[in-house]
Amino acid sequence: MIDLQKMKGQPTLIIMDNGYGMGVEKLHQMLGFGHSEKTSKVVDGRVAIGRYGNGFKSGSMRIGKDALVLTKCRDSQSVGFLSQSFLNEIKA
Repeated sequence: MIDLQKMKGQPTLIIMDNGYGMGVEKLHQMLGFGHSEKTSKVVDGRVAIGRYGNGFKSGSMRIGKDALVLTKCRDSQSVGFLSQSFLNEIKA
């Protein structure tokens, strides 16, 4: 499900699914740079994207200043947070 709502007066894009979720290690890998489990698979004569481990970070930061990830799998519940707002606030 994809939904656009307002939270505290700010437009908020919400993306939800009913997939398997991610454990702590997978979430950590997704939020870090340079990790990818994809290979150089060719689809319709083109090499698939997503091989370099930057897609979620660069994509989410292009459409917003913050990304909050809530995930739950059989063994754990985890929260991940990427925030340009926080980094700007602390002048990082």
